[in-house]
Amino acid sequence: MKNYNLSEYQSLIIDNYKLATDERLYLSEVAGDREERFHWRELKNGLEITATSWVGVIQLEGVVINIRPKFDPDFSGLLRMLAYARGNDYSATARETTFRKGVHLLEIIVELLCREIDALLKLGVFKEYIHLEEDLSVLRGRPDLRRQLEVNCLSPIKIACSFDELSTDVLENRVIKTALENARRIILPKALSLRVHYQLGVFSELCGAHQGEFPSFTYNRLNEHYRRCHELCRLLLHSSGTGDLFFREDKGFFTLLLDMNVLFESFVTRLIGNHLPPDWRLRAQYRKSDAITWEDGSSYREIKPDILLIAPNGTHRIIDTKYKLYSEKKIDTADIFQLAYYAQSFLAKDEQGFYHACIIYPAADDSEPAGNTLFLNRRIEMYKGRIDVYALNLKKALRAIEEKDRAYLNNLVRDVLGRECG
Repeated sequence: MKNYNLSEYQSLIIDNYKLATDERLYLSEVAGDREERFHWRELKNGLEITATSWVGVIQLEGVVINIRPKFDPDFSGLLRMLAYARGNDYSATARETTFRKGVHLLEIIVELLCREIDALLKLGVFKEYIHLEEDLSVLRGRPDLRRQLEVNCLSPIKIACSFDELSTDVLENRVIKTALENARRIILPKALSLRVHYQLGVFSELCGAHQGEFPSFTYNRLNEHYRRCHELCRLLLHSSGTGDLFFREDKGFFTLLLDMNVLFESFVTRLIGNHLPPDWRLRAQYRKSDAITWEDGSSYREIKPDILLIAPNGTHRIIDTKYKLYSEKKIDTADIFQLAYYAQSFLAKDEQGFYHACIIYPAADDSEPAGNTLFLNRRIEMYKGRIDVYALNLKKALRAIEEKDRAYLNNLVRDVLGRECG
């Protein structure tokens, strides 16, 4: 099986590759209509794939297509970024795997999952008391008199028993088994495939499989060691295509894609929220329903900035995240108009009376975080505004998060806020 690589927003032509009927149907499904996860086109003598903001891996019958983020072509920080955006401070990185050139994201995730399962088994499998009702030949627990009369009245050798039993067949273990079942169907290196099969055998003895949506867990001292493992399982089980993650397995084809637009927004929101100066408040995705109305005052359309900041003096600050290549091109006019309207709707003015907003986008290289300012209607006092354009270096931010460098992160957020933060 051949591996092909491309970066987000790039195109790739695979020569002499003829799609089977199942592959055509599968690509049509996973590419998405509204989401536009990627674009594909069947050529006379090949296949063309054009990436969007979604990154990850598409595995067909004869090829593996890796769509790699520009800031992280080896996927070394993508999983760490995903974990942080979801509120988890642990690091799951490709550096913890036996890295091989051309390795794809699914393989990295499976190898990390196997490592976590090995550690989990050493610490002990989680067990929980479950309530059982069975007909037994000897009494166990307490007798169920009603069920005895209803079911066993003609079979006196059986006793209807009701009891609690310590069991490993619980949700914590079931999701791991189901994730391993999915991993077993992925084309993996032989050593890793054998490892997955062994661990699946272990969990098949412990529990059944999980069906339905990924459950929500409450962690405590008894199951805390499952947290990392569950986060990796989520990547192999989530299949609804909502939010920042899309996973689909069908007829031996696999796709795991992450929407960098949504992920970048969630990451920046948590980063700023965790390192705001004292007395500042953050509201994510705050909806304002009276910005665009009909003549009678009823709402026509809501506006929803990514981040609304409220300063100690009550003034507002608007921040919008854009996962776009603004290091290589001009800011889109639509984004400028959007931010200007947000600033006016929320009366977000700075000390000099400018309507003020900020765009944050990912830096294209490993340079220091940098910002510039666009001025709008500078000569019209009533409508003058400014938009700060800030390039966030994701590599350095992730490194500071991993090293718990709060001083760097605090200064980074203060740079974004500018002089208003004091």
